Amino acid sequence: MVISERTSAVSVTVDRPMNRHGTMTVEVAETNETRHLVEFAPGVEAVLSDLPSDTTLPVEMRQLPARGSCWRATAVGRSARSR
Repeated sequence: MVISERTSAVSVTVDRPMNRHGTMTVEVAETNETRHLVEFAPGVEAVLSDLPSDTTLPVEMRQLPARGSCWRATAVGRSARSR
């Protein structure tokens, strides 16, 4: 687990794995909201970069100001491969 920046974790499912530009798309389990992870706290990108589609895990994130549905992942928990 990576130390968080005072955000709460939500369960997300990887919709589109991390691309060559270092961004990925996830869906929030409770709301079916699509979020684009475009920034990562130290150590978080390495954990998320190898996850395939349909992996579910808790992710702490905060929305980036003036960036639409773009988010910074601040911490991750254990993953459950496939839904």
